[in-house]
Amino acid sequence: MLQTIALVAVDVFGKGLVVEWQALMLTAVLVAASVINSIVQPIRLNLLRHLEAASSGVLVLTITLNLYFVTGTGEELVDQAGGTVIAVLVLVLNLGLIAGFAVYIGRASFAGVKEKHGDTLAAGCIDS
Repeated sequence: MLQTIALVAVDVFGKGLVVEWQALMLTAVLVAASVINSIVQPIRLNLLRHLEAASSGVLVLTITLNLYFVTGTGEELVDQAGGTVIAVLVLVLNLGLIAGFAVYIGRASFAGVKEKHGDTLAAGCIDS
């Protein structure tokens, strides 16, 4: 809840600032929230805590890498090979995180189905 309020505060109060400063403020809030979450550990399940930390890390890296495009001569970087590498890196990071979440959801769902319908599944495999 506190993390959401801090992110909304950055959004509301940062509207008058330049984009670079907004991104830096957002990064600072996300890093602070990650540090607080790692110290306090409000989530008891280790896997969920790791997924949350990975999500925050990818979000911070995405914001930081995209700062290259909005600072200084970022418009020139878009048309160069370095800009392409940054864009591909951001895509790979985010798609990797999404894939990790999908694997976790799939494993959890399969475990639930197996627990609930394990006898039926085993009987169906034996009859075939």
